[in-house]
Amino acid sequence: VQRLAITDTLTGGYNRRYLDQFLAKEIQRCARYQHGFSLIMLDIDGFKAYNDAHGHPAGDEALREVVRLLRHNLRVVDVVARYGGEEFIIVLPETSAERALSVAEKIRAVVAAHPFAHGRLTVSLGVAYCPAEAESTPDALIASADEALYRAKRGGRDRVVS
Repeated sequence: VQRLAITDTLTGGYNRRYLDQFLAKEIQRCARYQHGFSLIMLDIDGFKAYNDAHGHPAGDEALREVVRLLRHNLRVVDVVARYGGEEFIIVLPETSAERALSVAEKIRAVVAAHPFAHGRLTVSLGVAYCPAEAESTPDALIASADEALYRAKRGGRDRVVS
């Protein structure tokens, strides 16, 4: 029952409630142990068109497949949460900004190369970093990653921006 309360029922990733709780704790850990962490916001490019062309069941399967790809290409300690619709947030504990950019680029390439059932999908990713000495909030970190994500979208999609 506890697991169900923190899980997105469609994708099997964590839900927004869990993300909010985890981010608050990670910011506290960051300050206490003097290490930073990174956050990636991911959006599936052109997902509405994919849904319109192939139907919502195909779109749902694509969302589940993206979460499987993320989990397969991340560490066990990393958190994958559905933020809304086709947007996901990945929290990378004890991960530098440079390393997070590398992880985001790997994810971008893995998704672009994956043979989805109804055609190619790409993702755009925005990366934010919370240094140990910063006083940050979950909302501020998400806003920073979101702004980077929208720069990636405006820059042509299928890219990583920090």
